[in-house]
Amino acid sequence: MNKRIKFLTKRCFVLISGCFLIASASAQQTREAFIEKETKPQEEKGWIDFRESNTLNPQTLFLEHGDKFGLTTQDEMRQFRMNTDDIGHTHFRFQQYHKGLKIVGAETILHHNGLYLKSMNGDIAENLNLNIQPAISSESGLQLSKDALNAVAYVWENPEIAAKLSNMSNGEKNFEKPDGELVICRKNWNAEFTADNLILAYRFRMMVLPVDQSKDVYVDAITGDVIKQIPLATNCNNNTGNTTWYGNKSFNAGYYGWPNNAWLLESHCPGEATMRSLRGDPLLIYNYGDADGSWTDANGVNGYNQRAGVTTYWAIHKAYDYYKNFHSRLSYDNANGQLDCFSEISGGLWISSAENASWNTVTHHMSFGADNTSSPTDDWNTLDIVGHEMTHGVHQWSIGNNYSGQPGALDESFADIFGECIEANAKGNALPDFLIGADKGTPIRYMSNPNIKFHADTYYGTFWVDPSDPFDNGGVHFNSGIQNFWFYLLVMGGSGTNDHGNNYSVASIGLNAARNIAYRNMDVYLTTSSGFVDAREGSLRAAQDLFGWCSNEMLQVAKAWYAVGVSIYSPDWNYTVPCGTVASGATYRGIDKLRTSNTCTTTLPSGSSAIFSSGFGGITLVPGFTATSGCAFTAAIDYCNEGAYNLRTTVSTESENVIQKISGLSGINILSVYPNPASDKVYVTFESVTDLSAFRINLTDVAGRNHAATLVETKTTGELKQVVLDVSGLSGGLYMLFIKDDQYSTSSKIVVNNY
Repeated sequence: MNKRIKFLTKRCFVLISGCFLIASASAQQTREAFIEKETKPQEEKGWIDFRESNTLNPQTLFLEHGDKFGLTTQDEMRQFRMNTDDIGHTHFRFQQYHKGLKIVGAETILHHNGLYLKSMNGDIAENLNLNIQPAISSESGLQLSKDALNAVAYVWENPEIAAKLSNMSNGEKNFEKPDGELVICRKNWNAEFTADNLILAYRFRMMVLPVDQSKDVYVDAITGDVIKQIPLATNCNNNTGNTTWYGNKSFNAGYYGWPNNAWLLESHCPGEATMRSLRGDPLLIYNYGDADGSWTDANGVNGYNQRAGVTTYWAIHKAYDYYKNFHSRLSYDNANGQLDCFSEISGGLWISSAENASWNTVTHHMSFGADNTSSPTDDWNTLDIVGHEMTHGVHQWSIGNNYSGQPGALDESFADIFGECIEANAKGNALPDFLIGADKGTPIRYMSNPNIKFHADTYYGTFWVDPSDPFDNGGVHFNSGIQNFWFYLLVMGGSGTNDHGNNYSVASIGLNAARNIAYRNMDVYLTTSSGFVDAREGSLRAAQDLFGWCSNEMLQVAKAWYAVGVSIYSPDWNYTVPCGTVASGATYRGIDKLRTSNTCTTTLPSGSSAIFSSGFGGITLVPGFTATSGCAFTAAIDYCNEGAYNLRTTVSTESENVIQKISGLSGINILSVYPNPASDKVYVTFESVTDLSAFRINLTDVAGRNHAATLVETKTTGELKQVVLDVSGLSGGLYMLFIKDDQYSTSSKIVVNNY
């Protein structure tokens, strides 16, 4: 079977506002018992949240519980990275192997918050028993790869170039003639990790000239078909110097004696990455030089345009400073990796076009094209473009390289997002201009309106490129507009109607919150197989990590994804479950409300499983819906969603075959806290069978100090209660609201805006 990591609950229960109402006590098998004990109910494949009570060890999880995730004795999960972020969470990345072979893209990340295993996400291929004996030789596979690329020349055919590139890459052997690595990969890279979609393949790292045309080529080791090509290039002394667009700037450079006898655009400052601005090609690399360190000449000691080299050099320092100061990251690899930048490139052995810029995933250098004139004013080395290319390196080290389809579009989008952040910071602007490359002329992309350049701003909307289309590597640039517009809405806010006809309204959360959420998503949650739905899930978790569950930031993140059409749910705000027999494993979702039809019958047969879920509008099951004995039926209400603030849950009393499986309402169910954030009065609505006079209500700040909650007004209508709290006397900040009686307790966050 497939799995994007997904657990379906195996008991019949309804989950309402976080309270389990269990109606079946049938015996559970080991897997089901583990699911129920350790995990929370899930909807989205690929994402699991663990219960706070778990004691699971992330480093031994797959050794001790591999069978719970569909792993067999022929599978292995190898940890390949562990890092602790700036809020103290530790993230463990695992790669799946089957019979000793790597399953390309089958990666899983475990997230530990310092107290318990919080969540996991990624892809696991379940219940495999694949043939790993190739039918063609590695030599045959290499020839098939060469036939597919039809390159003019290969790096390994020129030992001098290969040696220079190897030196740039700290001695890596990627520049020798490739032997071919046996791996397991997907036949259809846009489909899931099912046994029938996994094949044995050779992977060849084909380093060609020009270098930016190099690719990883995957050849079916049984049939000889070339199934995938992944590009490997995405497209401390003080000196002063003139830049092309930004005036005279200060920067650190170095003086070097014979044979240079000049200042060079090269710095080896303590505590920083080595940074170099260079010119030339792999065979003959030149330094930009200046006799006195003023860098004001039109041409330097070697005749090259100083202004182009200085601009790139100053910009890469600004990019380095941004990541260091805002995200505590030291260079692209977070280990002060050397930053080599080649300017004024007009084609040749580095890049195939002068109208381009690129990051090379093998040599880890950047190239910036000279465009079509000898003037530096049209060069591809503006602040945001230089920041864009360095971010490709950050993305490679955080996530990995899969520069195609949806993963490639996210790669491009993150590069645009942080390129704009770097530019705004370097210019001292409060906000980005959201125009990529505008300093050199007409922008190449408009984040505020991607459609201007025929780029998509809506998932599967206008200008969407099929990820399997060879055009633009499956839309890596054209589809990047989706997350670009998402980021723009988060920073600036906005309202309108998307390509699917859905009306949206997003409130600004500001640049700082938006970029921190985007960075955490890229650095912590995504893998080489992640698409837009994963980006949505990861960004919601990033917002939760940084600002709290159901925070305004988390809500606006969800609304912004809805605005650009990315939702794991039905596109309908109010959704009606189709008539007939429900397919096993189905998930039906209304963004605000979900109901079954009262004009036909809907049946969940015995032995099958399904999840119904909704937002604040609630779930309504009417006569005609039957959950047959022996099924696995879950109804879940997400009380923190992008719907309206009026949660109501209705279970029709006439649907007896459902009611028999659902116990009556118990406990305390908070329905709404409005407004939130607040500065004056807060209206808290909740449900309980207990009389209102029996409740104790108090507020606690983040330090655990109790604050008296002044009750202004109370109302009771049956099980529905409402209290009005006066928070005008409280200092600004985050508070926890607790509602308790003698048996039950519940809580909710309140943000007070009295600053």
